Parts: sequence; structure tokens; C-alpha cells
Amino acid sequence: MDSTLDFTPHLESSSWVSTYESLPRLASSHMPPSVVSPPKLELKPLPDSLKHVFLGPKETIPVIISSLLSRDQEEELIRVLSDHKGAIG
Repeated sequence: MDSTLDFTPHLESSSWVSTYESLPRLASSHMPPSVVSPPKLELKPLPDSLKHVFLGPKETIPVIISSLLSRDQEEELIRVLSDHKGAIG
């Protein structure tokens, strides 16, 4: 076997030093959640098989779903998405 493969470097733990770097302060302006103050959205045209629906009031929290769903399927999907909209954003 080659002797270079048998060599294992030895690192002493005392040679490692932990350092911490302070993160810069965030901007002081606080942005309200999009449900409270919705941003102006520019929705792009979608293929015929897709459509936009909104989970929040005043056309907030847009999501894209299939336009091929039945009315019952669409209502159930929107209900489930609305129940979990906190995870969506």
C-alpha cells in the first residue's frame, strides 16, 4: 500500500479557536404582515389549466390551483389551504 495513504494528519484541539462575529442590526422599519397591509401584486397570466384564488381578505394570499377541479374539490382545497395559510406565508 502507498505510504501517503497511511499518513493521518494530527490536529491538536488547542489550535482551534472559536470566533463569533456580530450580525448587523436589522433596519428599524417594521413591515406589517401582508394580510394587514397587502403589497401591490401583479399576477401573471396562467395557462388554461391553472387559475388564481385568494385565501385572505381583499385579494390577499394568492395561490395557484388547477382550473380542472370540480367545485367541491376546489372548495375543499381552498378550505385546507386556508386552514394552513400560516405555513404558506
